[in-house]
Amino acid sequence: MNRLRKMLNPGAVALVGATDREGSHGFAVLKNLLKSSDRPLYPVNPARREVLGIKCFPSILDAPSPVDLAVIVIPAPDVPRVVDDCGRAGVSGVIILSAGFSESGPEGRELEEEIDRIRKRYALRVIGPNCLGVIIPRLKLNATFLSIDPRPGKIALISHALGEEILEVGGIVGIGFSMFASLGSLIDVGFGDLIDILNNDFNTRSIMIYMEHIQDPRRFISAGRGFALTKPIIVLKPGRSEKGSRMLADRTGRPMGDDRVYDAVFKRIGMMRVTEVRDLYNLAEVLDSYHLPRSPGLAVITNDGGVGIIAADALEERGGELSALSADLEEKIRSFLPQHWLADNPIDIMADADIRRYRDTVRACLLADEVDGVLVIYTPRAASDAVDIANTIITLCRSTPKPVIAVCMGGKRAARGRRRLLASNVPAYATPEEAVKTYLYMYGYQRNIELLYETPSEVVEEDSPFKDTIKAAISECAEKPEPKLESEYVLVLLRHYGIPVIENCIDGAELKLGSHRDPEFRSVLVLGAGQNGRENISIGLPPLNRTLARRLIDDMKAPLPVRHAIHCGDAVRKLEDILVNFSNIIVDYPEIEAMDIDLFINRSDIYASGATVRLSQDFRKTAPYDHLVITPYPSHLIRTMQLPDGTYVLLKPMRPEDESLGREMLTALSEETLRTRFFGVPRIDHDLLVRFCNIDYDREIAIQAQIEKDGKKMIIGGFRLVGEPDPEIGQFAILVRDDYQKLGIGRRLMYVMIDIAREKGLKEIFGVVLSDNKRMLALCRSVGFTTEREPEGITRASLVLKE
Repeated sequence: MNRLRKMLNPGAVALVGATDREGSHGFAVLKNLLKSSDRPLYPVNPARREVLGIKCFPSILDAPSPVDLAVIVIPAPDVPRVVDDCGRAGVSGVIILSAGFSESGPEGRELEEEIDRIRKRYALRVIGPNCLGVIIPRLKLNATFLSIDPRPGKIALISHALGEEILEVGGIVGIGFSMFASLGSLIDVGFGDLIDILNNDFNTRSIMIYMEHIQDPRRFISAGRGFALTKPIIVLKPGRSEKGSRMLADRTGRPMGDDRVYDAVFKRIGMMRVTEVRDLYNLAEVLDSYHLPRSPGLAVITNDGGVGIIAADALEERGGELSALSADLEEKIRSFLPQHWLADNPIDIMADADIRRYRDTVRACLLADEVDGVLVIYTPRAASDAVDIANTIITLCRSTPKPVIAVCMGGKRAARGRRRLLASNVPAYATPEEAVKTYLYMYGYQRNIELLYETPSEVVEEDSPFKDTIKAAISECAEKPEPKLESEYVLVLLRHYGIPVIENCIDGAELKLGSHRDPEFRSVLVLGAGQNGRENISIGLPPLNRTLARRLIDDMKAPLPVRHAIHCGDAVRKLEDILVNFSNIIVDYPEIEAMDIDLFINRSDIYASGATVRLSQDFRKTAPYDHLVITPYPSHLIRTMQLPDGTYVLLKPMRPEDESLGREMLTALSEETLRTRFFGVPRIDHDLLVRFCNIDYDREIAIQAQIEKDGKKMIIGGFRLVGEPDPEIGQFAILVRDDYQKLGIGRRLMYVMIDIAREKGLKEIFGVVLSDNKRMLALCRSVGFTTEREPEGITRASLVLKE
């Protein structure tokens, strides 16, 4: 990642293909690069001695100083040779603007493959080919041929295509950018790489993405989840229709799976998917800076009853709902509205509504428990003015955590009211439909983020099911011409994983539960209702916990009788268990290519009445969990040790379910221990504990040291090992409870951590330690770490891991 950081903040830049021929891409890029006069620029063109009065070099190998970024804009057949020159010259990264690669057919695809081989040889980072380039306004870096110079701002835009169009819209609405990056064919640098870079960039508060496909789903999911925990990502992805998906497959030259899987992925990692370009801008600023609704319910306040009905229709059509007004709220509103008010939502405050009536009605709704959001609609009337109404709304918004959205309909005065609201970070629109759409996007985003922050209920730990019989049967059945697991073994599999089986068909609501391999996201889970369950389905990704299982159930568009059956008695909890257990089957057996189960709900009981398992004949060629895009709980890291007094300590990876134990440990620590671990005394709240316990096992390991005392579980320490975006380096931290210090626990944890780091293939681990933390530094030195004092009272302790 250091090379990628260097190429995005370059010291010296080379332009291969520089020319002064107007109308050419080489000329347009040169003019853009010249706008930054504080970094060396080396034009490269063997046919020219100079361009625009600047010395031109025949090859990048002739550049007088090291180059961090090379921009290539030459014919496609010449690009591999130039990329090789860049590797030999020690260039950190290249941006290939040239077209004529995989999008043009087999010959172009061969050129891409050649470039890929070359860049791997030199560890060279490549953006493109066939891309628009990169703009970082704050650094005055414009490595594109575009005629647009966006102003600096807090929003990043990462795009396959449509970059110029989206940037132009941003300029029109006055939005600035921290970065624009067009990725083209994704030969190397992908969405995940740039999300990781932007996650550590305090100049970026949100990301907009235009995406046609994902190059590395696992990297994208891991990076996206990390960013979305604190800052919003809004995604526009075409291909929602069958025809659109086919066209996208033809355009990209790669198979496309069910687009609904993308929806499931975005929800799982806390992103918000939109359907229109203007929604990117609407949400990029709103989600970052505004209150989010707790429910899809909305109170609509309007001075025009007809427009209120339009808003109500839009709300219902998009899956929202009008808040039911309580008797107390009705009484309050009635006290300042005319006697003929109909006591309904939308709340029609009449055409003669003045500022006071708007203010009192909005305030009453904001104070009501049953209202989670307010939509205020203004249409031009003699009794009130749009700017005055806007000022009133702004004042009320300052004293409430609830979201308020405004609609100012009409001409110039209404437009001034909207601008006044927007300047104060209050979402404002010209039509009720746009306002309703934004509100429901906000609720959808809040729901996705809640999924990241929810603490699942505790799962009772049990021994793994006996797998030898199933593994042997799978190996035998996979060799047959039709590789299916025989029915007797399917029953054994279901029962071992706690899925009740009944061999005779019973009456009741029917569900279909299945899994199949998606071309992009590997194994996915599908839950549907009835004989046509595939039409009304919800999709999820393994592994599941109970919280994720419940979301899968809630997202299913089931007929009313089926929904009633699911929520009868204890059925919904039993269905959650079945979904989690089914997910565990898919996680544990990469041999399973597809699996389908018929489920029946009879009163509050749920049974599997039949199942089929299709096997993959290629499973032996894959790495562990290669069939998944989300790494499951690493149970293979569980181990034990003993304290000097004989107490057994269980070392196990943290899980979201461990939040309560984590809270007990952190609150038991002294201020000094908190200071040396967190470089200060943090507020121990749910947000901190989510980061403490919700682990992305693909790039992070957090091991807890757990004992039982007086029949209760207790965490007495642990360590965290976080993989840098550079996959060969990891950062660690170790923590031991005050009352268990000086027992050698820290040293034992250090040895376990080093073993795990080696197992993960890391070549170096390091820790950032307060320089006055003498005991930690002594421990590090005693096991082989080297220490280097750095500014601001910290010391870096690092260990190079030998094979």
